[in-house]
Amino acid sequence: MVAMPIVRLVLKINVMKMEQAFQMGYREGENTFYVSPQNWQGKTKFTTNFVKFKSSFWKLKSEKFEAFLKTNVNLSSLCGKMFHV
Repeated sequence: MVAMPIVRLVLKINVMKMEQAFQMGYREGENTFYVSPQNWQGKTKFTTNFVKFKSSFWKLKSEKFEAFLKTNVNLSSLCGKMFHV
């Protein structure tokens, strides 16, 4: 997985293009997916309401990721938010 330098809000035209591209389902060998802080209804959910770690490994990974988001001015608005694929 490659981290993108900047995350932007969902544009309706992009969603429409993706719907058309995936109308026949995922294509073999396709390695691209779209990540959004909003769900299909356009609502944002926060990790504090959903994330319960059963593993200290994943808790540490999440804390490290949150720290990374906080240090980047372009990504700090994503802190504590669920990502939808």
